[in-house]
Amino acid sequence: MKEERKAGSKDRSNSFFRRNNYRNLIILLLIILTIFVTVFVISYTWVKNKLDKINIDSGFDFSNQDDILPTEEPDPDFQAMHDIDDASSLTEFLKEWANNGGEKMYSKDVLNILLCGVDSADGTISGGRSDAMIMVSINKNTKKITMVSFFRDSYTYMNINGKERYYKVNGAYNWGGPATLVKILEDNYKIRIDYYISVDFVTFPKLIDALGGVELEVKEYEAKYIDRTTHTMTRKFPYGSNVRIYGKEALVYSRIRHCDSDSDISRTRRHRNLISAIIKSAKGASLGQINNALDQTLGYVRTNMKRNEILSYVTQALTQKWMDYEIVGMTMPDVETGGTGVSATINKEFVWIVDYSRAAQDLQNAIYGKTNIELDNNSERKRYINSLFNNTDSSSSKKKKEETTTEPVTKRRSRLFWNPEDPDDEEPDEIDTQDSDERETFYEEANDNFD
Repeated sequence: MKEERKAGSKDRSNSFFRRNNYRNLIILLLIILTIFVTVFVISYTWVKNKLDKINIDSGFDFSNQDDILPTEEPDPDFQAMHDIDDASSLTEFLKEWANNGGEKMYSKDVLNILLCGVDSADGTISGGRSDAMIMVSINKNTKKITMVSFFRDSYTYMNINGKERYYKVNGAYNWGGPATLVKILEDNYKIRIDYYISVDFVTFPKLIDALGGVELEVKEYEAKYIDRTTHTMTRKFPYGSNVRIYGKEALVYSRIRHCDSDSDISRTRRHRNLISAIIKSAKGASLGQINNALDQTLGYVRTNMKRNEILSYVTQALTQKWMDYEIVGMTMPDVETGGTGVSATINKEFVWIVDYSRAAQDLQNAIYGKTNIELDNNSERKRYINSLFNNTDSSSSKKKKEETTTEPVTKRRSRLFWNPEDPDDEEPDEIDTQDSDERETFYEEANDNFD
């Protein structure tokens, strides 16, 4: 009897579940759907909140096109090879090349983004000159990232909103905005640049501190120069093949240039090193660190990339593991191995004179593995090249690169230190140093005097 009752109870239970299978399935699906919708809403709200902080616009801004930019004094330890009094043949060549209608190379497998580093007092990332210009070229076919530093002093033809100029390329940002700078670089190097991203230098300390610092190589002479000239450091600047530095230290490291006999050449090397270090640090960062980094920096970012495009590229970067790609660096022009640029002074300002046709050919080959440029050694180009590039030292520096002055200072200047966090505070225009035995005492006395 008991067994019969048990069997009857089991049959009724099975019958109940069989009768309610459809309803139970619906309930289960509703629970899953509710969870999915909740996660989606939270994720969407989080993503939208982040994206809304970014300043998105076309990048064209002609409000400052009538500005007369202040003259920049050349670095005293960097010798220009040419003093050009009559630049008429040069300007003719530059204008002809920029306007020759050459096809700009493009590939669906290559994404080119121009990073513009801007110095401003409030991080508005508008106006001013682009102090650093690095194009990050992501080749999804070769799985390689090429970081191209464009020298800010490259002498260039510009047509900005109908007004023609011949000036350093970094002035284009002030006169026409980042999109105008992109167009000028495209016209001269015959490549398509897909987007620009502008950031103010004030974001670097915030970003790097949020990531817990970055590890990179710091040369001994760089660290010693920073110790001698910068009063904002809380410790002696570390040096070595793989040292960890933090926000304010990274800002100082990225801005110094007077410690090198090759000036901006080594400065752009430090820029590329720092970006590579940030990528490496971001790879190992926690979700909390990434979230903090985004909160600290997105409000200081300006770009012409639309929100849906940002999401698309972030997804591609994660799924295709862009951060694991090989990273290589180069400069435009190449003033060391390739000889596509030489130094000169025009109107008492230091500039780089660029063989744009050959430099563009080199850049296309580096990014796309091919070029559509055939060099023409006739007419204007031949005259231009013969007058500026033949029989010259293409490295342009008459001193050994990365060599600082070693003579003791006999007279102490009234102002020794500078503050890299203040855009209006200029880096000292000469290198002050002491014999190695006196450096520690000198450092302590100088800081006391400053206080």
